[in-house]
Amino acid sequence: MPSFGRLQAALASATNELTLAAANINFDFTLVRCEVPKEFEPLGNALSQTRKENAEGGTAHITARRLGVLFEGILGPTPALVKSYGTRVSEIAQAVQKENPPEIEESIFAAHAGADGTSIWAAATSSPTALHVQLLACMLARLWSASEATSIWVELIKERRKQIESMWNDDEPLRFATVAAAAQSDISRASLAEWDASVRSWLRTADRFNQERQDKLMILLDKVNLPISHDTVYSSVIAAWKSAVETMERLVKGMPQAVNEGSCLLALSAWHLYPDITVEGSDMPPLQFSDPLVQSGGFLTLGLARPREGDAHGVFWSLSLAHLNFYGRPVSRKARFDTESRKLSFGQFTQAVYGSLLGHWNLIGPLAQYPSGIFVAMKQTIERQVSADTPGAVAKASRDPSSAINILSKLGAAHLDAEPFPDDIIHKLIALGNKRASKFIPSTGPRPFLGLGDVGDLLSKLKGPMERVALLRRLALSSDYDPDVFIIRYFDEERASFTPAGEEQHCAFASAQARRNPDGVSSTHGQWVPRSFMDKYQYQGEVVTEMTTEYSQRLAMQDKAITMTAIGPTGEVVLQNFHFVCGAASAAIFMQETAIERCAMGVIPRAAIRPLSIEDIKWCLDSDFCEPAKLLDIFHTDPAPSMLTLRALTIAHKVYQTLPDAAISTRSLESPLYQAKWASSVLDLRANLDPVRNINSHYQRLSLSLTSSLSCVAYLEGGFDLEPENLERTFALAFEESIYFSMKA
Repeated sequence: MPSFGRLQAALASATNELTLAAANINFDFTLVRCEVPKEFEPLGNALSQTRKENAEGGTAHITARRLGVLFEGILGPTPALVKSYGTRVSEIAQAVQKENPPEIEESIFAAHAGADGTSIWAAATSSPTALHVQLLACMLARLWSASEATSIWVELIKERRKQIESMWNDDEPLRFATVAAAAQSDISRASLAEWDASVRSWLRTADRFNQERQDKLMILLDKVNLPISHDTVYSSVIAAWKSAVETMERLVKGMPQAVNEGSCLLALSAWHLYPDITVEGSDMPPLQFSDPLVQSGGFLTLGLARPREGDAHGVFWSLSLAHLNFYGRPVSRKARFDTESRKLSFGQFTQAVYGSLLGHWNLIGPLAQYPSGIFVAMKQTIERQVSADTPGAVAKASRDPSSAINILSKLGAAHLDAEPFPDDIIHKLIALGNKRASKFIPSTGPRPFLGLGDVGDLLSKLKGPMERVALLRRLALSSDYDPDVFIIRYFDEERASFTPAGEEQHCAFASAQARRNPDGVSSTHGQWVPRSFMDKYQYQGEVVTEMTTEYSQRLAMQDKAITMTAIGPTGEVVLQNFHFVCGAASAAIFMQETAIERCAMGVIPRAAIRPLSIEDIKWCLDSDFCEPAKLLDIFHTDPAPSMLTLRALTIAHKVYQTLPDAAISTRSLESPLYQAKWASSVLDLRANLDPVRNINSHYQRLSLSLTSSLSCVAYLEGGFDLEPENLERTFALAFEESIYFSMKA
């Protein structure tokens, strides 16, 4: 602490106009209340009584007043900025007040309801300089963690007191309040932390009410690299503060400004004032905000170079923090403000999760549009087929906003809608998820899209034999082989892995490729089926030949290789051997043995049937070939990490659908979601259910306990992985500006 002996002696011999209390350095000037600018009055009216009392005469007011007088004289008056800032914060506070449900006002948390504008009202009732200091607090809280911001305040206060002492010793003119503030004891870390917490709470609330504007800023931040001056903590922070305040004062007055460092961009994001912005030397179109609180002509030009490929993006600030730790050397810290460092709404979090899923499936860049289209088509397929006769579980899943298919179809539709707009924030969030995919969804082997890597997987999701034949014919269509080389064998229903004693199975056959008719123009498919099939299915436009029941039964008993009889060119009966190429037990393509032998000899070194593609999945959905219940099975029976992640996301969605204003930390993307304690406990309960015998259980609405819900919020919001059973006696959770508790009795 600086020595103020000479200062105290001078105060002791002060003029008669100074009272004895004033001569004592402990004069409590902090409780002086100034007239509030009229633009801030609606904010004060919207505050809870407890917060207002703290801001006007409690610890928050004392901190604001002391900081205001301590840093007085550094900045000149900024009437335009104060007016615009007051109007904006009042707009936000009033909007929040209207949102509060009546039951909150009657709860034990009523004192904490509404926007936490304590720091702003405390500054507004203290002095104009205190408002400037509150603006600085917003800048620091935007970029630095709570502990880092508090340590910065400690260092700023220490260096400012030294500066005041030096000015006093040099006989420079100083206001008494400034000298008194410097001579008094340090502002405690606890008071500074409380001040910072209120600021962070406000930022979260204000961000939510300006989300569209903030998202536009994120687009800009991902295209630029904006450093803030690197120097000592005091000189760097004061320079950034002065630059931001003075630049914003001119902007809101309608004066165009050009800057080449990041403090102004950081400030407008933290103060929620939005001048139109252009980036010099960039092909990016100007950001048009049309903010009514910025007068016409207030245009900000960023004169800077765009980052090179691989460079980090955003606003950067590097400082050496001497007071971060109680002991030891100063700690170097680098903070940045960009998409990856911000808090996300739950909707934005799901978009980042979607990006991780796409990255896990290696469907990124231009390929990402295919899964998006599939999820939309899957939802439409289910909706088209849901009727009064649909099993209740399937109908529930189609309506449940927290079901995997509804979450994915909504994400897919949003992604496709944003395709023409490369700067849409969803692309940034998907890219964020792509980057975190390896940590968020660990790879345990092959990663086929939705577990549909093989044609047999897709065949199992189709309605019946005709749909399976159609898919196999689609795959065979691109083959260069003679049409007679392939044949499709299919069964009436899904073929069991074994046939119970006394039960007969029958099969039928279909051409894989259509044969050209004698007219040389048209082509026709053929079918060879037993009578039971002819009575059950329609074969419109195909040549159907009846086969005996005994022959059908004998061929059904053969597995990977089948031997069939055919009529040779001269009318003789010949045997033809066919071998399995692709498909499943229910339906498969077989290839003639002579053709396989030629392939083995290298005569025809090309694939017989092409692999399944993502377009084939889309085609089946568009054709209504898929069974809704079987489609939904994908999300409930597959133990792959991607599907476990989706199941965990549906659980979180059930929690957060009643918390539209909650925020998610991007740290949640650093480790597997399904391994979090809240998720694994619920997933484990459901892992013992038989997916075949009790299929309805997969579509049941999860009934989450309060403990699991609180554990989920603690994990996603603050990164705390708490065991749900340890929260049995917990009825509420507080984090930053939010309190979470059950509204149920």
